[in-house]
Amino acid sequence: MDTQKTKVIFRKWNKDIDPKQGIIAIFPEDIVTMSICDCDSWERVGEYGDFNVWSTCNPEVVIKGSKPATESEYQDDKKYLENHYGYNLRILKRQPRTAIKVRSKIIAQL
Repeated sequence: MDTQKTKVIFRKWNKDIDPKQGIIAIFPEDIVTMSICDCDSWERVGEYGDFNVWSTCNPEVVIKGSKPATESEYQDDKKYLENHYGYNLRILKRQPRTAIKVRSKIIAQL
């Protein structure tokens, strides 16, 4: 289990992007590329949500194409991330103003 809290934002896709309005988890301070604009994200895909995808995302783009997920909408995904990946999640409603600085600092240390 993660001893440190990992910041996450749960969003629900707009219908024009995903007709099923799936939930995406954005990890605003986790890097996956050498670009400070990108962070890590996770979502279940597939007809029954049986396929999990970790991918690079630009949080600003995802936020424009989605709306905040309610606790009841993201609860299953939160439990899945905690139980299968050992996360200790801190749920955020919006991206921290310091997220790009944090990602930049991590990249600079690599």
